[in-house]
Amino acid sequence: MLQNFYDEQNDRFFIVPLRCGSSYTNQMATNLGWRSLDDVFKEYKDEKSGPFIEHIPYFEKNEALKVLYLLKSEKYRNSNWVTFIRNPWTRYLSAAALTLDVNFDAPPYVPADEITLADKMLQDSVKGIYNIHFENSPFSVTDHKIGSHFLSSINLDYTLGDDHCMPLLALQLMLHLENPENFQIVKLGEMSKFYKNHYPPGEVVQQDFYELIEQGKRQYNDTPSATMTGVYKRFLATTQWYNPVMAKRVGLTTSFYDFIQYEIDVWSEIEENGIDNNYAISRLFQEMLKEPYFYLRHKRLYQFYAIGASSIQTDTQLFNQVNLALPKIRDFVLENSWINVQLESVF
Repeated sequence: MLQNFYDEQNDRFFIVPLRCGSSYTNQMATNLGWRSLDDVFKEYKDEKSGPFIEHIPYFEKNEALKVLYLLKSEKYRNSNWVTFIRNPWTRYLSAAALTLDVNFDAPPYVPADEITLADKMLQDSVKGIYNIHFENSPFSVTDHKIGSHFLSSINLDYTLGDDHCMPLLALQLMLHLENPENFQIVKLGEMSKFYKNHYPPGEVVQQDFYELIEQGKRQYNDTPSATMTGVYKRFLATTQWYNPVMAKRVGLTTSFYDFIQYEIDVWSEIEENGIDNNYAISRLFQEMLKEPYFYLRHKRLYQFYAIGASSIQTDTQLFNQVNLALPKIRDFVLENSWINVQLESVF
């Protein structure tokens, strides 16, 4: 979900989603001796021994809650906080390709004939035609595993059971809005420049440090590669869980597009009005926070918003709005039996 580090010497925290500069930052942390945020959280929790943490076990398993708690703490609220963001569509396709390869036996790339068939299936689905199938495909095992993933649980888990696929851009912006003066947002394309400016070669790190670390770095691109797109088309876009037309046809309440659209809307707002336009971003959140499914896309997202709003002293009206939305969330869960999240901590 997140890889979080603390550069104690410079009083700087790094909040880094998987598939968004996490490997690069992990190498920085290893070489410069940064602490993990988990250690900082445990140390501070033991110092404070606040009663609410001891009654909410989710803090131990939810990295985002730990970040919010430290971000609002007296000790660390004035620290430097940095997070890297990326086009959520590109990030998801990159993460899904990795997850399908590792956990679902998907190939790293899809043959052209199967992509052609997938394109035909997608075109026909818009017209209401569903008579094309991947019969006798060499990747039928992968298809079966994907189907089993969705059919074996009442929760439509579009993360594919892997933290790499967790949608985090909206969460990152919520953290920023809680402490905009100290919580800096950096686009992934500017990550290397940021590190070189703050940890100069020949001064903080050895002269050739960045050349060495960037040898294994994935090529950054804001547009999904043809390989990622091909994997997504073949194994996901043609299924009833990802295709909105097919989802509606089989009676699903939501589809993948509902799951990812919130993140895309946030990214579009940033691209149109800039990262620092907090007023425009806040207005967008005011609308999104009214929608129950925004919280219920994954139980750890729900925990971040609901437990964060009820247990951590926040400054913005946005988390107050979360509290107002909780009754609607409960009703939404009751009306949509496929949702499987733990609500007992709040209700």
